[in-house]
Amino acid sequence: MSYKEISSLLKTFFSECREMLDTMENSLLDLEKGIGDQETINSLFRSVHTIKGSSGLFEFNEIVKFTHIVENILDQLRKGEITTDETLIDTLLKSKDYIESLIDEYE
Repeated sequence: MSYKEISSLLKTFFSECREMLDTMENSLLDLEKGIGDQETINSLFRSVHTIKGSSGLFEFNEIVKFTHIVENILDQLRKGEITTDETLIDTLLKSKDYIESLIDEYE
């Protein structure tokens, strides 16, 4: 694969990560406002799952490790094993910020 092709793929990756982070933040804010539902939680999970999977393709291992932890928490939320509360939402918003900082570093 040429440098130009890899560069293009990375540009797409970073752009899509930013979209997933926006989705993550919007979903968390909806949950915080009490207007989120199961689809909101599923969307939140998919965002983190997509970032993790795409990061793995580029061997961005720090992103993969951290998003895996967040993904596990969100899977528990999806299954009803834990519930949303102010502390969880705050922690997940901070996690989103940290994921964003990792993406910034790789970019």
